[in-house]
Amino acid sequence: MLLSAIIDNYHGGPVGVETLAALIADERSTIEDFLRTIHVTNWAFRANPRGRKATHKAYKHLGKTPKKDLSQRSLL
Repeated sequence: MLLSAIIDNYHGGPVGVETLAALIADERSTIEDFLRTIHVTNWAFRANPRGRKATHKAYKHLGKTPKKDLSQRSLL
């Protein structure tokens, strides 16, 4: 659900933890725990100063196609 929220609502990001928590109506700590777990496997997103961005692998996992604009090129 969180990966879909990043992709569907924020075009893959970047998006901050507070925004994600509000979007899916969950606690910030829960979101951080999930993101930390996923980040360890390093497949679903990349962290940057502005938030998290979905990777190409995250799009593929969800059966979605990343947009081919400049903001998404680094994900391919």
